[in-house]
Amino acid sequence: MKMTSEKDRESKRKEEPLHFRKGLATFLCLALLTLGIESPAFAAFGAENLASGKTVTSGGHYQTYLPDKAVDGQVGIESSWISDTGRTGWFQVDLGEETEFRLWEVEAAIDRNKDYSLQISSDGINFSDIPDVNAKVTGNQSYNTSLLLSAPVKSRYVRVNFTDTNDGFNPNIMEFGLFNIKEPEAPLDVEATLEKNSAIVSFQSGNPNGKRITSYTVTSHPGNLTATGTNSPITVEGLNDGTEYTFTVTATNEIGESVPSAPSNAITPVEATPSKPVMTLSHNDWTNQDVEVTMVGELGNTIQYKLNNGSWQTYTDKIKVSTEGITEVVAVQVNGSQKMSEEEKVGVRIDKTAPVITLKGDATMTLYKGTPFTDPGVTITDRESGLEAEVQGHIEPIQTGTYTLKYHAKDSAGNKADVVTRIVNVVNKPTPPPQPSYYPVSEVTLEEEAFTMTLGDESVQLHATIQPTYASYKAVEWTSSNPEVAEVDKEGNVTAKSAGKTAITVRALDGNKTATTEVTVKRKVTFTLEASPEELTIKPNQSKNLKVYVVDGKKRKDISKDKETTYNIDNDLISLKKGRITAGKTEGESIITVQYQGEELTIPVSISGLTVKSIELSEQTLVLESEQEKQLTLTAFFRDKSSRDVTEKATWTSSNPDVLEVFGNGEVKAGKNGKAYVTAKYDNKYMRAKVLVVDEKETKQLKLNRYILGLSPEETFTLRVHAEYERGYTELVSEGVEWVSENPEVATVDNGEVTAVSTGNTILTASYDGKEVTIEVTVE
Repeated sequence: MKMTSEKDRESKRKEEPLHFRKGLATFLCLALLTLGIESPAFAAFGAENLASGKTVTSGGHYQTYLPDKAVDGQVGIESSWISDTGRTGWFQVDLGEETEFRLWEVEAAIDRNKDYSLQISSDGINFSDIPDVNAKVTGNQSYNTSLLLSAPVKSRYVRVNFTDTNDGFNPNIMEFGLFNIKEPEAPLDVEATLEKNSAIVSFQSGNPNGKRITSYTVTSHPGNLTATGTNSPITVEGLNDGTEYTFTVTATNEIGESVPSAPSNAITPVEATPSKPVMTLSHNDWTNQDVEVTMVGELGNTIQYKLNNGSWQTYTDKIKVSTEGITEVVAVQVNGSQKMSEEEKVGVRIDKTAPVITLKGDATMTLYKGTPFTDPGVTITDRESGLEAEVQGHIEPIQTGTYTLKYHAKDSAGNKADVVTRIVNVVNKPTPPPQPSYYPVSEVTLEEEAFTMTLGDESVQLHATIQPTYASYKAVEWTSSNPEVAEVDKEGNVTAKSAGKTAITVRALDGNKTATTEVTVKRKVTFTLEASPEELTIKPNQSKNLKVYVVDGKKRKDISKDKETTYNIDNDLISLKKGRITAGKTEGESIITVQYQGEELTIPVSISGLTVKSIELSEQTLVLESEQEKQLTLTAFFRDKSSRDVTEKATWTSSNPDVLEVFGNGEVKAGKNGKAYVTAKYDNKYMRAKVLVVDEKETKQLKLNRYILGLSPEETFTLRVHAEYERGYTELVSEGVEWVSENPEVATVDNGEVTAVSTGNTILTASYDGKEVTIEVTVE
């Protein structure tokens, strides 16, 4: 063996630092290339670095590259630990107490560290390897190492032991990390939203506990239906109608799955009502052709239909309607659960009957030359009212001859009437014969064939007309057939004497021509007639009682079966016997006229299969200025969910006519200042509106039908504005309001209709009569 002298050993000791300095220089040059790395690249996500700021030691360090710089949270060559022990070395952390960890990470400046392992110790002196394949690195070629141990490890002292480097120079660590990662915490704020038979489940992530969450799983209760996704929301499909569901969510990371979250809110799917079928007509307006009706529904559903009030049938193919008149086609869509849509209705209008033209006046007319011609016109009879004739031809009154006028007419269905012709002969006016010296009376007439008088009234003067007007002798005489009822003087003045009837006759003294009028004299009536009910609605083939009363002051007497009480019905839709009205099978309108001691009362009767459920006035409160007019309307709602305007059929009354006058068509007119109620009655149902009459309306404040409003994007809502006046009276003034949206990108408003645009908040302002009211709208 060759012996090494002391001199050689000294020379070797001086050479080693030189090699170290050259290696360090090379290391620094390479490390400068990575100075762009300014933050840790640890794989741990949101977890605490257990080594950060703890006491650290090492087998040695070069100059100022101390071991505590590897746990200071800073990344960079100046904040690194660099060993000074050649290719090997060690770096250890004192965690202060036994601490559990599972992930360890080493971040270096370059890919120098080749072979190293993680060791643990209970006393900081005696270290042992961790028996885990992920606790040892061999042949590393990466800047950074992040390894997850197969199971958590607990120790106070932890060491990284380097046994070799890739380039033969010193090991280094820019940052060292230990993390106690585990399965994530349960998600938070779980909320379920129903969409048909699916649930859209949203949630917030819980603490990931050191590893990014890779998936979330939503589970239904009951049913254990599951769905998986990588973020919120997640949709769970296949929910059953009528079942109440809640949902829990678990999160999964590399370590495992969290416990389930708290249950969401409960939702219950309800089978959607089918939409109304779509009906298409081959002819939408009046036509003289048969009409085909096509119905379209949703796939899997059936369509039921009926014509007018017929029975329901299943739609299979086009329906052909041939019946003249208006045929109502009603259709519904039915799904597999026999759930039925609302009714869709269309009217088929068929008119195959041509109009009929009837001449007014003569078919052949004579017109004297030079006399203006006035066409008497025609009458057109047709299902469609208001048709006008087209006239072909013209008359030249200044030219004698024969002229022809042809009248044409066509209705909206295209039916043409047979042409009707009128002949007009324009002739020269004949020379009148010389007038005789005497002209006899040919006729005497009275203006009225009959009239009625009341005892105590002033006399009525009758006027006789003598024909011809140029008669030579026009003297007449007057007589009464019953002077005890009414007498007449020589001037034709008739004076009532007692109740009864008489005939007043006028006779021309020349020619003995006469004319007669019938006079009825009634007692002065102090009573009124009333009926109960005042107007009547009755179903076909049903009966109802009718009572008629005489009201005289506070006295009220039933005269329904009095011998002096007579009844008259204007058609055969109803019959009346012993105070009981019976309807036939045909719907329509009738009028009963009751007569008693010269007084009359009319009772309207409506024969309808519909039952009135409720009635509704167009206004509940009104504030009017003196002489101001307002039209009210009354709507009746029937059991079959239809509605009808019954304003003209209702009975209208005012509680104080001096303050408010009400007319039979629902129109009201303000009188003097004060309060009044207007009452509308229809089919034994009443609605009342309160009215305040003032000199000048003064708005106190505005009120909205909502104070805050929450919408989803594209959802709409209509706001109504009421003005409040004195004494707490309010009035709907929506039509006169001006609207402004503070942020139209969130929501717009037009005539009170709010449309949500995008998520956010905005303020809507309504202005009317110098007053304003605001509402906050949230779109989410």
